[in-house]
Amino acid sequence: IGKTHCLTDYVCNDSSAFIFFGEDFSTDEPWKTMINKLGFPSTYSKEQLFNFFSSTASSNGSVGIIFIDAINESKNFEQWNKWLPVLLSDLEPYENLKLCISCRDTYVNDVIDGLDNWLEYTHNGFLGIEYIAVKKFCKFYKITPPLYPCFSADICNPLFLQMICENIKSEGSNEFPREQIGIKGIFEKNIELKNIKISKICDIDAEDNIIQRFVTNVAEYMLVHKTRKISYDVFKSISNQIIPYTSFSKSITNQCERENIFTKIKKDGKIFIRFTYERFCDFYIAKNVLKYNIKKYLTNDE
Repeated sequence: IGKTHCLTDYVCNDSSAFIFFGEDFSTDEPWKTMINKLGFPSTYSKEQLFNFFSSTASSNGSVGIIFIDAINESKNFEQWNKWLPVLLSDLEPYENLKLCISCRDTYVNDVIDGLDNWLEYTHNGFLGIEYIAVKKFCKFYKITPPLYPCFSADICNPLFLQMICENIKSEGSNEFPREQIGIKGIFEKNIELKNIKISKICDIDAEDNIIQRFVTNVAEYMLVHKTRKISYDVFKSISNQIIPYTSFSKSITNQCERENIFTKIKKDGKIFIRFTYERFCDFYIAKNVLKYNIKKYLTNDE
């Protein structure tokens, strides 16, 4: 399972643990965001918040863990460089409270100013048990497993392995691929197959590659606006520029969500859209950079 699944599974089994998500943090200090997500009054103070965490842990006779998952997905993720030291300082008086954060490895140096004060653990998905994971996925999807281990580094990622299996079943095959598995072929084949499926449901010509165009345009918007999530209104607007909206059930926005290409998230009463699989998002943003050479949207540091 992935990082988020690991953390949420722990929280579901420990009433002294609380989890927050990086995408919920933007401009306010973290403790204010936590108060808001817990539904406490805006008049709640920082001390009241941490006393609540501490008393909850004490009443359960355990250590309370505050999880913040995927801090790299915050809109202004560089803010964590100054937020984390303050947060650690605020928690220091509470012996029964611990802070656990997760961050994609490529962003660690951007969001954490030095790891000397952190106990670090790298979550590698199915690393070390790849073949076992492949066989279990194959059993679930009723696919003949390979007779040999898979050497693709991405096979460790549960979402990538799921995508491979979905591609195999959608093509009417029952055998795991024997050749080297690369993300480009898997991602593009996945969208190609979903384009065929969604086109049939929405009564549009699959040869127009509507879904490929839609995914590419969403990724381009994210690149231009330096974000990994967009408002639902923008999402629908991008869709309408490609194919006019007719009905919700047959809209490509709805079908792309049903096919798990995009996921809805709620923040402050508003609905946003993000790619379900972040590496998938990376791939299509990179394709936009290569195709359109959008250098003006990249700073020298990037």
